[in-house]
Amino acid sequence: MDAQTTTAAPAAASSRHWHWPTLNKLRWLTAFKASLASVIAIGIAMGLGWERPYWAGISVLVATLPYIGASLEKGIMRLAGTLAAGVVAYLICGAFPQNQIGFSLMLFVALTFTGYMALGKFYPYTFFLSGITLSIISAQVFNDLEQLWPVVFFRVSEISLGVIVALTVNSLLWPQSASREMGRQMATTLKNCIRLFDHSTALYSGYGEKVPDSGKLSEKLSGAFPKLHALLPQAMLDSSRFSNHRSSLQAALQFMESTFVSVVTTLHSTQGDFPRRYQDNLSEELRAYTNALRADLCALADFFGSPAPLPPALAPEAHAALQQHLEKLRASDIPLSYDLRDTTSFMAYYANLAEIERVIMLLRKTAIAILQPGRERREVKEQVRHNKQRWRPDSMRLKHGIKVGLAVISTLYIWQWTQCPGGVPGVITAAILIQKSLVASNQKSLLRLAGCLLGGCMAAFFMLLVTPHLETYEELAPVLFLCFMVFSLINYGPVRYSYSGFQAFLAFLLMTSVSNTQSISLKPGIERLMGIIFGFMVCAVILRLIWPVIPEHQLRQTLCKFFKDCRGYLDLYTPQVLRGEAPIAVIGSLENTLTDLPSACQEWISQIGLHKKEEGERGKYQQLALCLQGLRFRLQALERAIRRPMAPALAERMAPTMIEINESMKGCLDKFEQTFETGIRAEDYPDLRTPITKLNQELLVMLRKDHLARAIPAGDVAVFLSLVRRYSDLVSEVHNCREQMDRLNLTIMERSPFF
Repeated sequence: MDAQTTTAAPAAASSRHWHWPTLNKLRWLTAFKASLASVIAIGIAMGLGWERPYWAGISVLVATLPYIGASLEKGIMRLAGTLAAGVVAYLICGAFPQNQIGFSLMLFVALTFTGYMALGKFYPYTFFLSGITLSIISAQVFNDLEQLWPVVFFRVSEISLGVIVALTVNSLLWPQSASREMGRQMATTLKNCIRLFDHSTALYSGYGEKVPDSGKLSEKLSGAFPKLHALLPQAMLDSSRFSNHRSSLQAALQFMESTFVSVVTTLHSTQGDFPRRYQDNLSEELRAYTNALRADLCALADFFGSPAPLPPALAPEAHAALQQHLEKLRASDIPLSYDLRDTTSFMAYYANLAEIERVIMLLRKTAIAILQPGRERREVKEQVRHNKQRWRPDSMRLKHGIKVGLAVISTLYIWQWTQCPGGVPGVITAAILIQKSLVASNQKSLLRLAGCLLGGCMAAFFMLLVTPHLETYEELAPVLFLCFMVFSLINYGPVRYSYSGFQAFLAFLLMTSVSNTQSISLKPGIERLMGIIFGFMVCAVILRLIWPVIPEHQLRQTLCKFFKDCRGYLDLYTPQVLRGEAPIAVIGSLENTLTDLPSACQEWISQIGLHKKEEGERGKYQQLALCLQGLRFRLQALERAIRRPMAPALAERMAPTMIEINESMKGCLDKFEQTFETGIRAEDYPDLRTPITKLNQELLVMLRKDHLARAIPAGDVAVFLSLVRRYSDLVSEVHNCREQMDRLNLTIMERSPFF
């Protein structure tokens, strides 16, 4: 996603494999713009005589993002969230000036609502910031309602100033476009798919460039699609073409992923040592077909890199020529002497190439739609269905909202009753640290605390060594810029520690109190540190006592749901479907489900709390997640094979054996689900090898004795043999999943919410 350039250094004699770290230009550029804009915004706020000009600097860091469209959206959401919180706080405080019960109840309802919406998809940052701002205002004016209007007015003014300055600097200094980056990444993804396709061609036909480590390339590609889906909303913010063709772009991403799945399936069909007599007889036509597919993929990659009209497709004509020569070959008696593995492998390879062609044609269709002027029309039914899914109640989000309200109210009143220092920072901390899970809350707490300590220490040195010697803001500005640059580089770094950079920036500004009434005091920093610890303690108790969300338990539920969905998916393959008498229900398609399974699993796996001696178990669960991703790919490939029209004679004859394989696989999936539900490893799995052996024997009889009904077109035969091959691949993947599960330590799934 980020623009990167590698600075290489000569290898030293003592460390031949050492290289300079990668320089992320986009990260440095964004940090530079954020630091410069912060210095400018604070200077303007001080010139206007505002009481807390540092809030303008904080707003700059929040609103400055790598891409201008996303920066504009976040700035608007921050301003809207602040205004909404100010209005709600004014209404609540005005309605219940002396009624603590009414005030607490209405504040709890408002915080629950913001917490619920903050986990949704409808501008979540607006509601997240509304909850934080409402908590800040309520804490600051709790004992003095006369300060309500000044607090709201100046906070909105300072935030507005920060957003305006951030957007101005971000727009004028080297603006970055997410839509261009989106096109570049889509082109790169397709080029990597082409490399995998060349690798499969080289394995089967002997020509083409092999990839030294195709497994790593496949893993890299599978991780590219979640990034593309995450970048798409930002791309639509700064490109009218993207925003006007939202559905076409989403379809293009789906077809790109389908292309990747088809290429990986083709790659698997080429593996193995077997005779290639079909390849010898059809080498010219097969090579022309693969070259045409490659040319069409290259044209699509060039299109997404630099949109322009596509050249005519070459694959359909080459496919027709290959099919014509294949029919001539089958009309002779020559293929009867070929090895069974040769026939099945070639037909599966041929069918997989046809599937790649089908997906390429669909991707071309979406690419052509993106070039069309104007805004695409969406059906009313589709809009209604989309909105129903968006606003459907979610119990987990509701529980999260309730916990946010309880945390803030509890912290607010404990502070009032005990009069402990750091009350306002404690209330803010309580509003922020309520996360989806215990581990996520602990991680954010540590980052918040680390950022507070880093910013506080730098602020102490700043006040002792810099402030006494510089009198004007113009003199302070260069030093502030350097400090802000350090914090911004951390803030725009990897997600695992970026939040600490923002907190260090915030702590530095709050402790130094850069304003017209400059003072040297460590008290703000100490109070903020104590407030963070206070808020963390309240959140820790609430998260452990009220609906605790344990990553291990969530991972278990995610895996159980996956196996249950897979079993239900196989239930769609009824005898009528396998005989070609009925289609698969679209609603049961795997294409629209489980697409986020690997990322969902990795999210919970990364949060599992393990002792040092158990850390190796995390890698085993990550391997299981990758294995399940392979299982999903096999199921998708199987679905596409079954959806193709199939000769009734072939389907009728092989349907009983395929139904037997289905039942055995459903039994294995049931065992997998029971393993994670009970925590007890299953011992007796259904036999999968016997029905697969039976299927191969029946196929051999059909090929040798019955000549596989030469009247059936080669395309239908290829589809049928591809289906047989994909059943074999799916059985192998189920065996791999079983082996991975046998290596797991299931006891780590039984965690107490207090540990």
